[in-house]
Amino acid sequence: MCERAGFAPRVVQEARESTTIVALAASGLGVAVLPEAVRCIQIEGVRFRALSEPDAHTPLLLAKRRDDTSPLVQAFAAMCREVAGQLDATSRQAD
Repeated sequence: MCERAGFAPRVVQEARESTTIVALAASGLGVAVLPEAVRCIQIEGVRFRALSEPDAHTPLLLAKRRDDTSPLVQAFAAMCREVAGQLDATSRQAD
């Protein structure tokens, strides 16, 4: 996405936690591409902008214990698969 926008990022700092990434941007250490759900992290000096880039997406991952037979966990995983399938179908229709 960066190359298509005409620049090459110079990565000097990386983080895994969304709050840390937003805080780094707030302190002037660059920009980040994050999921829309991160907008709830309100830190002064940070602006969130939607991307119109068709490739601006990230995979959705779900981790659970293999041997977990909890009905609640099973129902949650099934719901996640269903919603992910709907999102995938919607994004394919947009292409």
